Amino acid sequence: MNFKSQNNNSEISFSIIICIQENEPKFQKYFPKIISQQYPNFEIIIVSRDITDALSYYIASEIAQNSSIKHLSLDFGSYPYLGKKQALHQGIMHAQYEYIVTIDGDSYPESEYWLQSISHSILPTTDIVIGSSPYIKQHGWLNKWIRYD
Repeated sequence: MNFKSQNNNSEISFSIIICIQENEPKFQKYFPKIISQQYPNFEIIIVSRDITDALSYYIASEIAQNSSIKHLSLDFGSYPYLGKKQALHQGIMHAQYEYIVTIDGDSYPESEYWLQSISHSILPTTDIVIGSSPYIKQHGWLNKWIRYD
């Protein structure tokens, strides 16, 4: 679908929340696909736990280049029951915009018009828009099972 040619619902602003933990190996590979969205109004909130110094440095360098990125580093001391729900909650609490989009640190948007496609799904009567992240087909029984599930 070519969202470039469709009407843009650009008055909607989005807060993208990305939860990562430890050394999320695909984050640095996929993050540029998130930041390069062809959409005028969005911020990115990265919520991390126990990440490596190298990944922390990468995030800091991205923040230095783009003021619409925020980084929340959570630790077990402040959040003893820290899981993905708590991380999402903290991201939502720091979100600037009403419309929240979540994506995993090891996932990537289909195109640079991902946010635009989401905005086209929002109507005055819309309460929630749900998307999916298909599992990439690879060899092996486990991969087949996960894609089936």
